[in-house]
Amino acid sequence: MFTPTGGKGKFVVAFNRDRDSYQLPLALHSGARLQALVTDFYAPDHRLGRLLTPRRLRHRHVHGLPSRLVRSSPRALLLQVYHEAQRAYGERWFMQVDALLSRKAASIAAESSADLLLYAQYAQEAFADRRLAKRLKGLFIFHPHTDLAKQILTRDLEKFPECSGSLKKAVEIDNPELTDRLDAEISMADFFICASSFTAPSMSLAFCVASPNPMLTEILSNLGTAMTFLYPNSLVSAGTTDF
Repeated sequence: MFTPTGGKGKFVVAFNRDRDSYQLPLALHSGARLQALVTDFYAPDHRLGRLLTPRRLRHRHVHGLPSRLVRSSPRALLLQVYHEAQRAYGERWFMQVDALLSRKAASIAAESSADLLLYAQYAQEAFADRRLAKRLKGLFIFHPHTDLAKQILTRDLEKFPECSGSLKKAVEIDNPELTDRLDAEISMADFFICASSFTAPSMSLAFCVASPNPMLTEILSNLGTAMTFLYPNSLVSAGTTDF
């Protein structure tokens, strides 16, 4: 596996909607490391543009992250509007949105020299793009891997057999397509950033940063990049490291 060295390159970030209040791209931008954020919609900086934005989308903006660094995907937005209007809620069409944003991120990275730092579920198409074969590929993982949840629930099932009905349903609730997509992304990633110390061990990763969300800005801006901390079999948690 490639070991990140904390270079000075920029990254393309991708996720849908306003994940984590845009803290990851904001942190990268504060360290001059953001090439672009790819998302479905981001409200403009200027006041007139904000007033013309539909009320339900005006919160899609954060101070400190200029709209010139954001590439919105009208197709991804319209796909969500259409399905919500049809009351067609489900994971399958959300996966279509994920794939659209991933492909757009790949195209933007291919047009520049930028590397990739993509949220899980938005990385598969970009990571597999042959144009980006030599680019650094980072995966930001927020939720613990479903295998860990299943292990915990299975142990509970053995301990509390009287709850077997509900626990069996909980074990089977995860969509295998989403899990397969995540596993494919993990297999192609060069490094990983985990949102919590609970998520990190669930991934069984050799390279991982485990940090609560508020720490991202401090890590990425003050120290240049979280990749500075990535070493074999090391774990960073809330700004401290153990080797």
